[in-house]
Amino acid sequence: MKKLMLVILTMTICLAGFAQKQERRRPLPADNDQQIEKMKENLVLSDEQIVNVSSILEKRSEALKNLKEEDGTREEKRKQIREISESYDKKIKAELTEEQSVKYDKMMKEERQKPMRRRRQN
Repeated sequence: MKKLMLVILTMTICLAGFAQKQERRRPLPADNDQQIEKMKENLVLSDEQIVNVSSILEKRSEALKNLKEEDGTREEKRKQIREISESYDKKIKAELTEEQSVKYDKMMKEERQKPMRRRRQN
C-alpha cells in the first residue's frame, strides 16, 4: 500500500512539473488583426496603408503556414522564417512614410525583446 501511495505521489509531482513547463512556452504571435490594430494606433496608418499592410500580413501568414507544413530541420526552418520575416518587413516598410518606418522599427524591436524579458523572469 505504501508503495502504491509513493508511486501515485511521484506521478502527481511529475505531472505538476510537466504542466508548469507547458505554461512557459512562448506565446503565439499576435494575429494579423491585432498587428494591424497596433500599427494603426502606433503608426497612424492611412486607409490605403491599412489595406496594403493587411494584404502583406496575410501573404506573410500564408508563407509561414506553408513553411510549417514543409519538411526540414529546425535550423533550416528558423533560417527560412528569418528570411520570410525580413522580406515582408521590407514590403511593409515600403508602404510607410519615413517617420512611420522609424516607429515601426522601434515597435518591432520591442516586440522581439518581449520573449527575452519573459525568459529572464522565469
